[in-house]
Amino acid sequence: MPVSYQRNNAAGVAFASAANVSDIGSTDFDKGLLTISVTGGEVASNRIFLTGSLFTVDAQGNLRRGSVVIGTVASGAGIGSQPFSVAFNSSARSSTVTELLKALRFSTVGSTSNHWRRISVSLFDGDGGRTQGIVPVTVTT
Repeated sequence: MPVSYQRNNAAGVAFASAANVSDIGSTDFDKGLLTISVTGGEVASNRIFLTGSLFTVDAQGNLRRGSVVIGTVASGAGIGSQPFSVAFNSSARSSTVTELLKALRFSTVGSTSNHWRRISVSLFDGDGGRTQGIVPVTVTT
């Protein structure tokens, strides 16, 4: 489902608000991987980031939901051409991954381009299951 975003709006736009993750093969996403990449427009200005208070990333790259580490975020994640990537551990459950996707936002910083963007979402469950999706983003002034 396409989303519309006002260029350089710091609040960003949710691109996976309808996400609903499940894993019929396991109760967790141990060794799973979430990768979100953005193409199109002025690549250096693109950002994928977390909002809200459910999730935090510490200085070591540990992704926490509350006090529980659910995975590790790659260095430089979600800035410019760097994908936002999370390697999950056994504390990551379907409901947690769903909440994470809903907490992610897209924005631009210092962009002068209204060129469309394309957000690619790829999720591996750690047990061989994989799902992918693409969200078109219309950028406006």
